[in-house]
Amino acid sequence: MNLNNPQQLEQAKRILLIIFLALLAGQGIFLGVVSFLHSRGFQTYAAPGDVLLIVAALLTVAGPARLRPEEFGASRSGGSAAGFFLYVNRVQAISQYTDSNSRWRVYLSAVTLRLAMLEAASTANIGFYLLTGDYTFLVFVTLLLVLFVIARPTSESFEENVLKNRFS
Repeated sequence: MNLNNPQQLEQAKRILLIIFLALLAGQGIFLGVVSFLHSRGFQTYAAPGDVLLIVAALLTVAGPARLRPEEFGASRSGGSAAGFFLYVNRVQAISQYTDSNSRWRVYLSAVTLRLAMLEAASTANIGFYLLTGDYTFLVFVTLLLVLFVIARPTSESFEENVLKNRFS
């Protein structure tokens, strides 16, 4: 993708937005289906002990680890701890490339990884809510969805990480 071409630059930004919206819509649809099932009397099961609650809490707490990404060269935080570090590593790798196509692909993989890690934790919590009917999992889902929206790809982040110093 030639990011020197204004049309392809806008297309690249649209691709990022489509990925974000598709992942967000998937979570919303799954949550809607699960809520519908529970409103119709879906049979829930008690978790053995509080195992699912502990797993969900770990997924959620590890998720919003709010480190300062600026210290690592990234422009925004968000995502799970693993997603955050994968994102930071991928964003740092962008500087190794001089052609815009390679820089774009690395940035796209970084954003996709960060959003996917958040979506995984959110989807797991929705699944736990489906199984148990415990509203605590919905609190975790809400937190993760807020972080998902905060971690969305922005034009500023795109320009800073892909377009800035692309020939250095």
